Amino acid sequence: MINDRMSKINELIKDELSLIIHDFFPGDFFSITQVRTSKDLGVTRIWVASFNTDSDFIKELTLKKNLLRKELAKKLVLRKVPALSFVLDSSEIKANKIDQILDKIKNEKV
Repeated sequence: MINDRMSKINELIKDELSLIIHDFFPGDFFSITQVRTSKDLGVTRIWVASFNTDSDFIKELTLKKNLLRKELAKKLVLRKVPALSFVLDSSEIKANKIDQILDKIKNEKV
């Protein structure tokens, strides 16, 4: 039951925070790939994939995390809104590197 509740909270935070971030950074293309909230609702880790400048976007989010949290508190009906921690999701970058290596190996065999 707790896992179901936490997954609903994570999904709600993901949906609402996506809209809030889009309002704060309208020109940036990003995707929130994963959200994990601690059981005590103390901290939420948010994995973000940015299609512009990855590290700069994460830095900007980190600088505005308190303001983003305040906006999130207006949208959520929770007793305690967790602190936000943003993490760069580099899984797509790694997948592209693996694809390039596999293509290179394939071309070498031919």
